[in-house]
Amino acid sequence: MVLWRDHPQRFVFSHEASYCPLMELPGGAAMCDQFFEGNLGDAELFNDLGRREKNSHVEILERGPQRVWVRWHYLCVNMRDDTQPRLQGTEDYLAYPNGWSCAG
Repeated sequence: MVLWRDHPQRFVFSHEASYCPLMELPGGAAMCDQFFEGNLGDAELFNDLGRREKNSHVEILERGPQRVWVRWHYLCVNMRDDTQPRLQGTEDYLAYPNGWSCAG
């Protein structure tokens, strides 16, 4: 969670909250993005193995009063064997203290 000292907005990144990041505004309204999904049948993004840190992790590339830049890396793995991931994703999220955010 990112909090700005002088602003009521906050940026919450959680892949258990519908598996997507949220930008929550003071009134409780929030923006969210769905993650990429594939039709592979034998692999999923969020199964028990997919939730492991080696298969899904976040790094904060920039933190400061002007903006926060979060990068999410994830692998789409088989629910019984994560040794051969089927898909790889990387998403960047920028959040600003004025309540504006973007994903890419």
